[in-house]
Amino acid sequence: MKKLILCTLIPFLISCQPTQNVDTSIYMDAKLPVDKRVEALLGQMTLKEKIGQMDMVTVWDREAIFKNGYYDFGAWLADLEPEESNQLQKLSEQTRLKIPYLIGMDAAHGYAMLTGRTVFPTSISMAATFNRELVLRTTTKAGEEIRSAGTHWAFAPCIDIVQDARWGRTGETYGEDPFLTSELVKEAVRGYQGNEDPLKRVAVSVKHLVGGGASVGGCNHASAELSERALRSYFLPPFKAAIEAGCMTIMPGHNDIAGVPVHASKWLLTDLIKKEYDFKGFFISDMGDVGNLAASLHQVAENQKEAIRMSINAGLDMHMYSADSMRFVAPLIELVQEKKVSQERIDDAVRRILKIKFELGLFENRYVSPEKDNYGSKENKDLALEAAREAIVLLKNKQQILPLDKNKYKKILVTGPNADNQSILGDWSIFQPDDHVTTILEGIQTLASPEQSITYSNSGRIKLRSPICRSTPQILLSSKG
Repeated sequence: MKKLILCTLIPFLISCQPTQNVDTSIYMDAKLPVDKRVEALLGQMTLKEKIGQMDMVTVWDREAIFKNGYYDFGAWLADLEPEESNQLQKLSEQTRLKIPYLIGMDAAHGYAMLTGRTVFPTSISMAATFNRELVLRTTTKAGEEIRSAGTHWAFAPCIDIVQDARWGRTGETYGEDPFLTSELVKEAVRGYQGNEDPLKRVAVSVKHLVGGGASVGGCNHASAELSERALRSYFLPPFKAAIEAGCMTIMPGHNDIAGVPVHASKWLLTDLIKKEYDFKGFFISDMGDVGNLAASLHQVAENQKEAIRMSINAGLDMHMYSADSMRFVAPLIELVQEKKVSQERIDDAVRRILKIKFELGLFENRYVSPEKDNYGSKENKDLALEAAREAIVLLKNKQQILPLDKNKYKKILVTGPNADNQSILGDWSIFQPDDHVTTILEGIQTLASPEQSITYSNSGRIKLRSPICRSTPQILLSSKG
């Protein structure tokens, strides 16, 4: 006798299936091909469950999320230790299909957003090494520490080509040269994603597609007035190289190109990147940029719902971010009901997202062992030091002043706002334990001889207890902001 299942249609729910109907025999079988597992899971998902996979939530909204009891989303933006990452993953097991979450964070040069992890040199420093193999080694080790914490997804590397050094995100990039950037991003993708063990891989999100480094006035979020020829010959080659290397995700930029916001450009996201370049991964929006289509930044959409329609139809696959189902999930369900977004577009996005989750081994083990959390090893610190030394660029060495002659220079002045703080660690870094960091001033003090006098002036204003003797050779070392 067949059971009759009554489902009440509400704005957020299109269909319902009883829990006992879930068939895990295929999608939980790690021996089967990923594509077959994806289709077996996708075929059992309701529209609400599918669209939920396209939404990301953040750790700073977790209390509201716990209170709402809504756990059918695809990813977390979170910088957490292993125990806390595991607590988030437990929520995924309270859902009908128990699909694991992706947990992502801006781990741009090591997991510097957590305390005690190895902080490797920034991308602009790594570019100065011109060393492909060193980029591969550092990203491999960084990936191991990232995944060890329970994070599976790094919003890095940034491969914007920089035309205006005033752009505030220049330090996240490999600089101005498309060939160098293309060569280095290939190694970075291999380093993060190339481990044979899927449980040790970290998905990259190369960013920001495209033209942010050519923004008017060097302002983040500003317009980029670029021709298609300029895009194809100068700005897009690194993204093409990353795709050929197998990058799992791409993040579109805040900017518009010749008046068309990247998050609403079907030509760029779908026609060029997905079809012409054959990108198999998924697009994740930059923070707030779907809403920015309707906000004062772009003003091309009447409201949030219209912004969602434009971005999803353009090719965006995951939204960053929501605090509940009302911001993204509910409007997108309505758009599908109204036939303004096709079911095929939803299925395409969810296929891409699920594929990455399977390739990272999350269905086999969504948890990490806190006891096996391995970071800040001597090997990794030595590698970070090697990379930092190789990244040093000496533009001039007038009269061969370097290396400093301890017998000649008895007084050394060190000045500049970053000479005695952790700014030298670079962007996307939180405060690290003092014993993990040697500042420029501390390094000079350590290496100076007992006969040498070190004077430090934080902002360049020099106040000495006694006049400087003009007959004594002196060195001025400046650390600019």
